[in-house]
Amino acid sequence: MANAAALVLCASPRQGGNCDAASAVAARTLAEAGPAAEILNLREHTVLPCESCGHCARHFGADCPRQALDDSGPLLAALASARTRQAEPPLLLVSPVYFYHLPAQFKALIDRSQPFWSALEAESAAAANRASTANGATSEASRRKAGAVLIAARSKGQKIFEGSIVTLRFWLGLFGLELVPPLTLYGLDGHDAFRSDPANAKAVADYVRGLQQRPSHGPDAGCGRCDRREPSVGCEPDPAS
Repeated sequence: MANAAALVLCASPRQGGNCDAASAVAARTLAEAGPAAEILNLREHTVLPCESCGHCARHFGADCPRQALDDSGPLLAALASARTRQAEPPLLLVSPVYFYHLPAQFKALIDRSQPFWSALEAESAAAANRASTANGATSEASRRKAGAVLIAARSKGQKIFEGSIVTLRFWLGLFGLELVPPLTLYGLDGHDAFRSDPANAKAVADYVRGLQQRPSHGPDAGCGRCDRREPSVGCEPDPAS
């Protein structure tokens, strides 16, 4: 998982659907600028939910006890090493949105990242001061950019993507990455909905090429909640502020 120039993490539990199609477009577009990107399908890996046992808080640096029972260790290691990958962006997330949030297995992986958070909490005051204001593992100036493509079946709605974006923004900070404004796609309800309209593939390709033009480090303009497919939606105050 750590050898490709870029990593595309596909979080859909459905094989061959809209997220798989979007991931393929993203990987091809990333490869235009250099070495091939790797697609990591989360559904092919077992991730047990966090049991809130507190082990990682009591034993700084220790592995989660559940790590021996599933695939979370290699997955989290791949995410932790993402900022060292050669491509821009080094990491792209592709996920459906179910009931206004990320699918269960993806959320389980996020919850299992608690040891990274606990490690930050256990660091010295000097190291904590180097952490970003978004609770990231590195300062804002040194974090690299990561992108996301979020896909919803509903055709409209101002708040469909809000919860997912806030979660991803804080979660990526644990790995020294900064979420740039995601591409949000509405109305892709059927198994082949993405493929049925060439505009979807173009939107993903244009989004990835746009990410490749962004500065690789430092603060990024925008709150990450704007929608490219429904420009009539107005901007609302960030619920995390």
